[in-house]
Amino acid sequence: MEIEYRRTWNRSFMLVTGYVEEESYELRMLKHNAVMGLLPVQDVQETGEIRFCYDITGKKSLECYLENNALNLVMIKKILENLCAGKWSIICSKKRKSC
Repeated sequence: MEIEYRRTWNRSFMLVTGYVEEESYELRMLKHNAVMGLLPVQDVQETGEIRFCYDITGKKSLECYLENNALNLVMIKKILENLCAGKWSIICSKKRKSC
């Protein structure tokens, strides 16, 4: 998997490129559904390789954020809560239940 960043004059994008032999259920889900807690996919291109394009304009990586801000217990709790909320959203989507 290869990750590349591109910028235009007013937008920033993260391109994730990889190889896939056949379209899986998870790939179709990413292409056609918004999953709560995950950055939405803007564009998916397939030519033997698969490329996901994410609009990251205004987003900041955790690593960059922590360069200027101290990591404390409240922040760790918030990160874990967000990760768990996203995980439950994905689980509920797979089971097709409302949570």
